[in-house]
Amino acid sequence: MEDGINFQIGYFETFVIVIKLTEICIYKIKKQYSFCGNIQKGWRLL
Repeated sequence: MEDGINFQIGYFETFVIVIKLTEICIYKIKKQYSFCGNIQKGWRLL
């Protein structure tokens, strides 16, 4: 199970942050994209 932290930015922007051992992911719910930063491999946009 991954622990997610939900918070809101601005008026209607909702994000979920998932923090793993080597990776931090930010999922933007309404526009269906995620941005993951891997500590070992650098950042990537999914």
